[in-house]
Amino acid sequence: MNRRHACWMALSCLTLGAGACASRKEETAPPAPSPQETAAPTAPEAQGNTMAPPLTCEMSVPPRVKAGSPVELRFKLSNPTSRTLYPLNWHTPLEGLRNNFLDVTRDGVEIPYQGPMMKRGDPSAEAYVAIAPGASQEAQIEVSLAYDFTQPGKYRIAFRGTLMDLVTSPGDVPRKLGQFQPVEVRCPAVETTITPG
Repeated sequence: MNRRHACWMALSCLTLGAGACASRKEETAPPAPSPQETAAPTAPEAQGNTMAPPLTCEMSVPPRVKAGSPVELRFKLSNPTSRTLYPLNWHTPLEGLRNNFLDVTRDGVEIPYQGPMMKRGDPSAEAYVAIAPGASQEAQIEVSLAYDFTQPGKYRIAFRGTLMDLVTSPGDVPRKLGQFQPVEVRCPAVETTITPG
């Protein structure tokens, strides 16, 4: 191998090596953030999951009910914050029994839902409930219309715990389906004992 040929080989290796390095740099470099990623988060996103739930929830039911009698469930949403909140009443007792939003068991065995199932378009403004600071909204539903409470036993009733949408500004009411911002609420389960009639 002559000297010129050796120099040409060395130069070729350097060029190929640099190209390989450049390719590796391109592969490992993180992609540039999109405009959506660099934009400041909206208020609900900025709140994240670190803050306390904005609404509190309570339920109550009579401790004992005779088989065949109505089973009345009282549901209450309270606003402990300093501003008015607007939860969507869908899939909550605030709109009545129109969907399966409860988990009901008898002695640990699930009781299937037998009530209506609503199909939805975009909500109207009337589907949102205004709850002022320190105030509550309550509803009472007869759960025995949609679940079988005819057998004696110990029944446990739990709210599934998700509000489909929660709005903090009246100007945003109503929102379209694709703009919903679901919020979890903690609602302790309640129990009742059905006794022979």
